[in-house]
Amino acid sequence: MSTRFIGGAVTRPFAASGILPAWHTINLRGLKYCVATLFILINPSQAHSKDMQVLIRILDAAFAAEQMSTICMSAKINLSENDKEVFKSAVIYSQGIRRHVIAGLSVSDVDFVLKSAADQAKARTKAEIAALTTFPPARLSDETQQWCANKVKPFANQIIGAYMRNPEVIEQLIAKAKAN
Repeated sequence: MSTRFIGGAVTRPFAASGILPAWHTINLRGLKYCVATLFILINPSQAHSKDMQVLIRILDAAFAAEQMSTICMSAKINLSENDKEVFKSAVIYSQGIRRHVIAGLSVSDVDFVLKSAADQAKARTKAEIAALTTFPPARLSDETQQWCANKVKPFANQIIGAYMRNPEVIEQLIAKAKAN
């Protein structure tokens, strides 16, 4: 019977001490890929389907409107009653559409959709805040007032208005995205 060199030890080709180390060395990498492939094929998650992107886009816009509206309401600036109402409505809309979008989704899908949408909204809001922080402190209040009136209010109105004008379209988009 011949011997061979495996992993620093001399073994016989069909002896248990020779087969197992060789099998583990060769097959552990392949086994990892096989298990990963089987997991993907057996348990396809909706979180990775294209339609989840629709839910993310709906929530991203609502979350961004909520975050920016909250900034405007908490800033020490003079807001008209109309502005305050729009900003409050954006917060309420965001919370309501969030509950509606995640209803009936699996826990992993909820986590995926909420995290993705929140990350996108956060990036958008941070970019807006970064633009505001370029102003000197003496002008920051006035620039924030202008930002809230000229950017945030129209954006919030657009997000809320899209739903108010065509709620059935948004509802159909949500239902279709969840159906897959």
